[in-house]
Amino acid sequence: MTPAPPVFPGALLMGTETRLLPYDVPLRFFAAAAAFHALAWGLLGAAHADVPGFAGGPGLALAALHAVTLGVLAMTAMGAAYQVLGVATGVVLKSLLPCRLSFWLFAPGTAVLVAGMALIDAT
Repeated sequence: MTPAPPVFPGALLMGTETRLLPYDVPLRFFAAAAAFHALAWGLLGAAHADVPGFAGGPGLALAALHAVTLGVLAMTAMGAAYQVLGVATGVVLKSLLPCRLSFWLFAPGTAVLVAGMALIDAT
């Protein structure tokens, strides 16, 4: 019978560099977040007259809000979560397909949503 390997508090962090994802996986989320950040500022600049009295409803201000929440915050959280998933669980991901597929579903979907909210006539 072989003895169990020693367990100490930092054992989970041993060899973490082998469990990190390739750089292109989280980088695509972070690059999309930067693009949505620039888009949100552009939308806020275009809706500068509506922003002080914005109380809801369609238009550029709502599109800017969703560009920040979904485009920047959620996109950044997804990229960071995928990157630390292998480190936090101690397991190497067998397939990167779910990570890449979630980007190709979420990023264009968020872009279509923001564009639809920006293009709708608020009057």
